[in-house]
Amino acid sequence: MVFLTHASMREFSGGLLWQINPYGQDAVTVFFVLSGFVIAYVTHRRETDAGTYALHRAARIYSVAVPALLLTLMLDSLSSHFGKSTSILTHWTAARDAISFPLGVAFLGEVWSGHLFPGTNGPYWSLGFEVPYYLIFGIVHFGRRPWNWIGALLLLAVFGPKIALMFASWLIGLTCYRVSIRVPCSYTRTGLVLWLTSTVALIAIAALETVGVPIYQPLELTLADMHSYLHYLLLSLMVGINILGLHLASDALLPVARRIGRPIGWLAGASFSLYLFHMPLIIFVAEVSPWPVTAWPTRTMVFIGVPLAALALAEITERRKDLWRDGLLTMANRLRLVSWAVILRGGGP
Repeated sequence: MVFLTHASMREFSGGLLWQINPYGQDAVTVFFVLSGFVIAYVTHRRETDAGTYALHRAARIYSVAVPALLLTLMLDSLSSHFGKSTSILTHWTAARDAISFPLGVAFLGEVWSGHLFPGTNGPYWSLGFEVPYYLIFGIVHFGRRPWNWIGALLLLAVFGPKIALMFASWLIGLTCYRVSIRVPCSYTRTGLVLWLTSTVALIAIAALETVGVPIYQPLELTLADMHSYLHYLLLSLMVGINILGLHLASDALLPVARRIGRPIGWLAGASFSLYLFHMPLIIFVAEVSPWPVTAWPTRTMVFIGVPLAALALAEITERRKDLWRDGLLTMANRLRLVSWAVILRGGGP
């Protein structure tokens, strides 16, 4: 949905499928809910100590984030040299490059009132929310009381109020998982009612945006914008209820899930890559295409070529996160050995 929201913009495809443009921020909010759900799952089943959790989170993020930063630098440079105009690049990169890439590596572009993303890679901003949530949750989950809570509150103060407010969506996903493991998945009728009710509510929320109800903008945090955060809190609650409804009815839905689970799982294995690679790819296509953005060859490259490129890149990034994990572990072990050598040498004669 985020990809389609950007691909449908007038400067990239002449406004093809412009009707879905308001729903990009909704999709990011769903992403936060799903992220909280997944992190609750992995810390319950697999990542049961702080070291494993930190290593797996770092490999998951950096396996795509670092290639995305490099790809953005390369494509932005090519677009600026061979592009048809500089207006799009100026809009997306204005006065940001000097500090946006270092901040991107540390995921600090959204601290307090900041809104800096690297070059043309606009979707990268959400990692400035996501990674702080990983860090805060890890401290609370693995830390010792009461210092874990004190540390989490201090970090929230450092990251700022907008990150703290959107944390509610992430926590709804986490709570949803913890509720689901305590409730049997055999209440089919109740589950289907919850799923249907929440689906209708989600459609109604989406309909409000089509008639001009303001949506959340990560740039601002004023009293006048609080309705936007309430909007996304309501959306997150409905997504959480939707997931719980499917969980309650999952015994009845298992035959369907078995048929579609494998292709969905394969596509999900490239979703992060599509999210972080698509924007610089779209802008590059729009800039260097010999046809106007309203021509079907350009639209084909934007709507079909870019996802295919992201799928190909996923094969050497996201789907190879185990190699990144091994590399990070090797690097950490070497740093530990160097640290011990320095300490021992410093204490010697």
